[in-house]
Amino acid sequence: MYFVKEALRYGIRRLTIFNAVSSRDGLSGLRLSFYHLCCKKYNILINESYNKTYAQSRKALCYNAATMKSSTKITILEIVGTLVIALLIFLGVHFTLESRQVDGSCMEPNLYTGQRVLVCKAAYWFGDPHRGDVVVFRKPGEPERVLIKRIIGMPGEWIELKDGKVYISNNSSGDSWIIEEPYIKEPAVVDYPKTKLPEGEYFVMGDNRNNSSDSRSWGTLPRENIIGKAWLCYWPLSDWHLVSGHSYH
Repeated sequence: MYFVKEALRYGIRRLTIFNAVSSRDGLSGLRLSFYHLCCKKYNILINESYNKTYAQSRKALCYNAATMKSSTKITILEIVGTLVIALLIFLGVHFTLESRQVDGSCMEPNLYTGQRVLVCKAAYWFGDPHRGDVVVFRKPGEPERVLIKRIIGMPGEWIELKDGKVYISNNSSGDSWIIEEPYIKEPAVVDYPKTKLPEGEYFVMGDNRNNSSDSRSWGTLPRENIIGKAWLCYWPLSDWHLVSGHSYH
């Protein structure tokens, strides 16, 4: 028994002298706890400096455990927050933008076949399309076909094509005005009779008037068929440009 007590006293002195307990040495803290239990069993008196060292070690161990737990919580919250932000961005892009490829030469000289454009689906959430807007839509009667054209006639108007010019009027007998179209490839060679557009429907045509299947052949475009407004031509990169509408005076 004498040798056991002496060994314990020696161990305590070593731990105290070299300050083996630190906030980064959990193993030393376990050793010190072991010595403490052994000393209680054999009724060994522990000096005041040892008591202080032991208390500090226990406090450091508890602090480290609390810090690790807090860090784990913060890390989990950061991961969840990042995932939520990524999901919101994905949903925002998915519901507001769409990529479409131009098929055919109907929009030359402004858009060419094979080019890809970004379509802003949110463009008409809080307002109506305007004359001159380049829109992407589902073809009436063939919803699986997606086309791109320019809005020329507005709902309720009268429209007529004569001698390569577009005439617009608000009634059948009223004065008509000619809209300026600097964006077309060439004037249309075929006339279109004066026609009234139904409410909620638009008259659309391609900029390449003599090589375009549009409202002149398959009728007016209902508002609900419009997917969105062509916004940006992004491919190929050498042809990068904004798809601009046209303001009429």
